[in-house]
Amino acid sequence: MSRRKKKASKVPQRLDWADVAKGIGILLMAVGHSAIPPDRWGIWIYSFHMPLFFFLSGYFFSLRPGGVADTIRHKAFPILMPYLSYSLGMWLWNTLRALSSGAAVDLQPLLGIPLQWPGTPWSGTAWFFMGLFVAECVFALAVRLTRERPLPLLAVTFGLAAVAWIYACLGGPRLPWRADAAALLLPYLALGLLFRRHQEELARPFRRSGPYWALTLGLLAANLLLTSANARFGSTHIDYNLRLLNEPFTAYGAGICGLAFCLLLCRKLPPIRPLLTIGRESAAYYAVGWLGSNVVHYAVRAVCPVSGMPLLLVHLLALWLVPLPFLYLLERRCPALLGKRAPTPAPVR
Repeated sequence: MSRRKKKASKVPQRLDWADVAKGIGILLMAVGHSAIPPDRWGIWIYSFHMPLFFFLSGYFFSLRPGGVADTIRHKAFPILMPYLSYSLGMWLWNTLRALSSGAAVDLQPLLGIPLQWPGTPWSGTAWFFMGLFVAECVFALAVRLTRERPLPLLAVTFGLAAVAWIYACLGGPRLPWRADAAALLLPYLALGLLFRRHQEELARPFRRSGPYWALTLGLLAANLLLTSANARFGSTHIDYNLRLLNEPFTAYGAGICGLAFCLLLCRKLPPIRPLLTIGRESAAYYAVGWLGSNVVHYAVRAVCPVSGMPLLLVHLLALWLVPLPFLYLLERRCPALLGKRAPTPAPVR
């Protein structure tokens, strides 16, 4: 067996620090979307929270033995099923609210949901899932063509991102399935995969505590400086979904430094159980938790009108606590809705 094939087979299945990072990412996503904290919080969170998820997806990426087509088939179910469950659940929730108030039922989202068709209602809802799936499909082809060689892989992914950015700057219309946003995030998949290949060499100079924490704090400082510089170009946060990078060099620099800071920090954190739980079920928490936290948000506001930080804490607690009973039932009764396959029963002897 060649050295390349031997290394390619060693794909980690479960790492506590990665699950903690995904758990933090989900909570940061809730904070960034809540519009409760000051704007500067959102500007910082948006600088790296989406790159973090794509980097981790790249870290765990590997081509299956059947090649690109087999890899795409394997990725489709666990990514697209939570997306459909969340989107259709939100549509049903809004439809019931419309019926209760005597309004007409809107069927247009049924076109926007499966195709992410631009201009239709909810075409941007949970776009992360669709964008990740498209990015993984393109990335699988890029990995196969470049044979995972670092420079060609980086050239292809950053080249496609540059084309997508130029296309957005020229005012090109949004593409179905969020393909334009997926292209902007492709480089983070490549960086994640290449980091897994070379993490031992990269970590060697920072094994001692002093250099490790100096690097971690230095990356945070670099992220804050680049994020601040980027915001001056557009006076807003970086949003890959809206193809808004303001200025691409500071945007990608802030994203790389921010996700690297988060990962280095998470490697030193203890395996905090709530974060591990959310991280291990990150797709399900995004799908079920965000819906649940919105329901709790409206319920709390109706009973006790709170705002500011108390309301933000309600959001975060609801995002963690509300999904637990639903996830427990779904995993046992309808695991397909969460993108999971039912366990195969043991053969009867």
